[in-house]
Amino acid sequence: MSRRYLLLPLGLLLAACVTSEAASGPFFGAGISDGCRTAEARNASFSTETFRDETLFETEASYRAGWRSGYAQCQPGQDATARPEDLGEQELQF
Repeated sequence: MSRRYLLLPLGLLLAACVTSEAASGPFFGAGISDGCRTAEARNASFSTETFRDETLFETEASYRAGWRSGYAQCQPGQDATARPEDLGEQELQF
């Protein structure tokens, strides 16, 4: 079974924990997609490339929350107790 399908329940759990305002924002889905794409690229090839719209990340809470959630849910062995706000307190280093 693909790792993505194993992490899907975790992603749904994390998405449910994000504040409803950020999760319902217009850029949340794009953020999840970009964050997950970054995590998958790094897991597959030790890439340092980041797929992230820096302007949206800095200005839109919904994109930022989505990106962090997507990045976290696509990491192998992610702790199921991690909360999206844990990722929001510090800048992720790449």
